[in-house]
Amino acid sequence: MKPLRLFGAAGKFNLSLLDCYFTRFAVVALMLLLLGACSKTENTGSFTPPKVEVIDALSGAVGDTLTIKGTDFGVNKAEIEVTFNGVTGEVVEADPAFIKVVVPDKAISGLVKITLKGSDIYKVASFTVPSFDLFIFHNNEKKLARINIEKGTLTYIGENIEYGVNTCGSAYSIKTQEYIGFENGVKDGATGKVTPTLVRINVKTGAVKYVTIPEKFLAKGADFRDFAMDSESNGYVFHYNIKKLAKVNIETGELTYIGEDIRYGENTRGAMYCQKTEEYVGFENDLKDTATGKSAPAIVRVNVKTGQVKYVSIPAEYLLKGTNFRDFTMDAAGNGYVFQDDDHMLAKLDIETGKIKNFVKDIRYENTRGGRIYPRTGEYIGFANGVVDGETKKIYPYLIHANPNYGSKSSVNISAKYLTKGTDFRDFCVGPN
Repeated sequence: MKPLRLFGAAGKFNLSLLDCYFTRFAVVALMLLLLGACSKTENTGSFTPPKVEVIDALSGAVGDTLTIKGTDFGVNKAEIEVTFNGVTGEVVEADPAFIKVVVPDKAISGLVKITLKGSDIYKVASFTVPSFDLFIFHNNEKKLARINIEKGTLTYIGENIEYGVNTCGSAYSIKTQEYIGFENGVKDGATGKVTPTLVRINVKTGAVKYVTIPEKFLAKGADFRDFAMDSESNGYVFHYNIKKLAKVNIETGELTYIGEDIRYGENTRGAMYCQKTEEYVGFENDLKDTATGKSAPAIVRVNVKTGQVKYVSIPAEYLLKGTNFRDFTMDAAGNGYVFQDDDHMLAKLDIETGKIKNFVKDIRYENTRGGRIYPRTGEYIGFANGVVDGETKKIYPYLIHANPNYGSKSSVNISAKYLTKGTDFRDFCVGPN
């Protein structure tokens, strides 16, 4: 190969040869550049970056399902990860136009992010997971108590509250920031009559309102069961004397009846309002079969709009060790939870079939006062009033923590310094602070 000669005869600079050289070089460089560009388009042209438009809520509890709307998310759930301040939620549905994700256990407030195909990260919005308080009525003190979930210490609310004689459950009203309990028999100081009453305790101020059930609703009797409340602060209670569910106006005490001849109230274990199905859902320990006359545990579901009732029996395969249950409750996703005494087991229930989904065994839980799902962690927390210790002859109330999803369990004793006047507690519930 001959060397390139840039100078011609007589030492003159050869411009034509230099032009030719640079022209060839430019052509080669341009071709390489175009090839590189084509190659880059081939690798990334199949991926269109998604656009996040809106999330349907900026706050929510563990177990809530959120919808994130936008474009080009894809349909493969395995390629989509949604995190809540670093905690991964379960993607339950994926579509190019939306993603549905469940707020995970132990989620905390912070930024929601979407990761696609393991690398492309998109910020959605700041999301708030509210914190929650535990409440219990301390009958010996005549005060409501806020419970520290980790230490078992109490902070008292209010003074000389007339509650705790013959209670039928409690619920927390987000709308009014009140612990609301249903007292089946508060004695009127002036008349001496015992009248069913709603007892409303403001958890911020300790102020108490007593709302009596008008006498016109009590002609057939004043026996009520299992108070519950929906997210709009409508109360629901079962009126056993007339076999109907009653919707309760918490301002006036007026009742609006729902359904007819409902088989419920013989030996109940608590009820909750299910937002997902718009039902009052209660657990009857002894539901009598109209055909056989036999009694068995069952879930009783009353649609609060139509009055339609569904009876869901607990399958016999789960009753081999006994039929004694306690402290029914529900989570935001519509799962039921109940403690099976005979097997010392907390069970997570399918309210459609009565079957047990998951469970935690070998739990000590005695003389109970109600259980609730703690939205912050997804745990079932129950309040046990305790039993007499064989050696010390003392009673030690305590909280149980159990998570059927993971099989975990623990307990926290109520500090002894709060028990000097007695250990009689009533109607445990949970509410946001």
